[in-house]
Formats: sequence, structure tokens, C-alpha cells
Amino acid sequence: MSIIHHFNRDKILIPFIGITSFFSAIFVLICLVIHFKIGMCVMSSNFFIFLIIIFLFKKKITTYVQSCNLYIFNCTATVGLLSYFYSGGIFSPFLITYIMLSVMTVLLLGRGFYAWMWLCIFVTIILLIGFTHYVGLQLPIKYDQSFT
Repeated sequence: MSIIHHFNRDKILIPFIGITSFFSAIFVLICLVIHFKIGMCVMSSNFFIFLIIIFLFKKKITTYVQSCNLYIFNCTATVGLLSYFYSGGIFSPFLITYIMLSVMTVLLLGRGFYAWMWLCIFVTIILLIGFTHYVGLQLPIKYDQSFT
């Protein structure tokens, strides 16, 4: 049973990264349309980092867990923090990213230590987002709002 679980678990990472890479590439085009230059840079780097993670995993330079952690870190740093910061704060359309990342973390890593670690990180980030709004910190909106 454990061999089957490990085999299936390894097969799920590449499609996750592939789908997210495709989304990143599409989002670069969306950023172009809404004049979100920082988002274009962030999502372009996001796309290339995903390709590097796939390469490292396929060549067995990183383990499954290491690759998953790199994938989740990349999503958290580029999509979540950077895009969120430059798209207005608590009312950012990127806030939902943390809910999706929590689900992806459990699907990829199970219910072990790393899943709990990432969950704590996501909860902390969401609390900090709420705190920045509570104290009145205005985050910049760097995209053309006429598209919203």
C-alpha cells in the first residue's frame, strides 16, 4: 500500500506544476491587458521558477517533498505576497490564493509536518493582511482599475 501511495503521490506533482505554469503564462497576458507591469514580471519569474522545479524533480536533484516545498514557496512568494502587495491589500483579488494554496498543500504533502508548517504560514499571512488593513496601511494598486 505504501509503494502505491508513494507512486501516485509522485505522479501528481508534475501536473500540479504544469497547470499552475499554464495559469502563470496566461496571467502574464492578462497583466499586459490591465497594465499590471509588476504582475507581468512576477508571473514571468513564477513561470520560469516552476520550470526549474520540474527540471530538478525530473532529474532527481530534489526529492518529492523538497520539490513540493519549493513549489509552495514559489506560489506563496510570487503569487501571494508580491502580486497581493501591489494589487491593493485586503481587497486584492489575490487573497483567495492562500485558500487555494492551503488545499494544494494538503493534496501534495498530506497531513504531515510540512502541511501544518505551511498552514501556519498562510494563517499568519492572512492575519498580517487583516492587520495592515486594521492599522490603515494603504497598499499600492499598480493595475488599471477600469478593468475591475
